[in-house]
Amino acid sequence: MSKLIDLLDKTTEASSPPLGFGAASGRIATNPPIVLIGQASADEVNGDSALADSKADAVLVTMTSLDNNALDGVQKALKDRLWGVRVGALSEEQAAQLKEKGCDFVVFDPENTAAAVLNDQDLGSIIAVNADLDEETGGAITGLSLDAAIYAPGESLLPLTVQRLIEVQLVRDLVGKHFLISIPAGMTTSDLEALKNAGIAGMVMNLSSHEDIAEAKEAISRIPHRRPKSRGRGRYSAQVPTAGFVAASQQEVPDIPDDDDEDDE
Repeated sequence: MSKLIDLLDKTTEASSPPLGFGAASGRIATNPPIVLIGQASADEVNGDSALADSKADAVLVTMTSLDNNALDGVQKALKDRLWGVRVGALSEEQAAQLKEKGCDFVVFDPENTAAAVLNDQDLGSIIAVNADLDEETGGAITGLSLDAAIYAPGESLLPLTVQRLIEVQLVRDLVGKHFLISIPAGMTTSDLEALKNAGIAGMVMNLSSHEDIAEAKEAISRIPHRRPKSRGRGRYSAQVPTAGFVAASQQEVPDIPDDDDEDDE
């Protein structure tokens, strides 16, 4: 299984407080509220070794084409990091090549990516979606063997207003997968908490500024952990009352005489 997808899984798990006398002392280990992914081009990664030391949980390398020399450089620079590749088109052979070099996940556009890429259970598959996503397409994405979807808003999320949050939620609700979103630098803990509560599991931001990444990581660490709400496909699932059904099932059912008994009479 992809390590990134495993991290995304953990963001949706409720953190239960420990039991016993030691519960009140010491720091309680919790799952990450949001996964932070730093994005940079292959040239940036190969040209600045310090990028590998960022506080991001994972690195997303953008590439216009899968050049072997560039990939070798990325593999060397990020050998001790969790990393993936963002590419427009991807074949089954190219996906296998990326996996051999240590790539953990791929982000791709659906139009020119081979369907066979989705068959590899060990390579995280993340589809890029946009604001034009409709309900039928969202339902189809939910039914495929995809691990997550990533969304890049057309306009900056700052300042994060209720209207902008609604626009994000409209897209998020159509996809019943882990949902990632591109964010700008400078978002506060309250902003990130609002996005987290809207169902965002991962955030992608520019890796070039170590300070911005560190500040975002610190802001994420201050998000309070909450037990996740009951969700259906992409959002909340309905609570069906059962009291009436139980009560009805407990009523005595009158005996119905058999036909044989009537004949005997």
